[in-house]
Amino acid sequence: WFVRTYSERLDTPKAFTKAADLCLIAQASLEHANWNGLGDELPTILKDLLGDAIKAEPDYWPAEALAGQILSSKYNRPESLAAFDKVLTIHPENPSALTGKAQAALDRLEYAEAESLLNRALKSNPQFVPAMLGRASLLISQGELESARKELAKARGLAGRHEKLLGMLAGIAWLEGRTAELQTLETEVQAFDKKPAVFHAEM
Repeated sequence: WFVRTYSERLDTPKAFTKAADLCLIAQASLEHANWNGLGDELPTILKDLLGDAIKAEPDYWPAEALAGQILSSKYNRPESLAAFDKVLTIHPENPSALTGKAQAALDRLEYAEAESLLNRALKSNPQFVPAMLGRASLLISQGELESARKELAKARGLAGRHEKLLGMLAGIAWLEGRTAELQTLETEVQAFDKKPAVFHAEM
């Protein structure tokens, strides 16, 4: 609905111009793109939706945070970190930005930095699922599989159906040789996604 209405109202007096509206439409567009494998829509989301949101309200940090997440997924680390830093100048303990920077630190194998950022994110919001997944990733990287499994179990209680989380659990099951558990997780994810690319990428 959001995406269709946004397109219909473009270049009309009813066009969306408020940063909050544009950011909400960007989130809906991102979900649509992720579910349908439409990676070529990401530049449009960044430029047309989030770019306009930031122009409308330069201090509207949710737009910068979402832009940072998208840029990070595209492996544009310098621009993603710049976006997260902008968020943190406005909201110094923003869990989304802290988690984004932690993921970049994990990618660089800077585990102490990642742990510090994730601890700050979870102190700000103890139920912030992306930070919990980040902590689980850190634990997996350090070979602490049982601790990672417990962290993912806590996150699962909050997130419910979550393809990345299930993929991480499947990865642990594979590492530990738990074939039956792995098959159960594959069946679970295929119940809501017949082509679970994110699930397999996390394994």
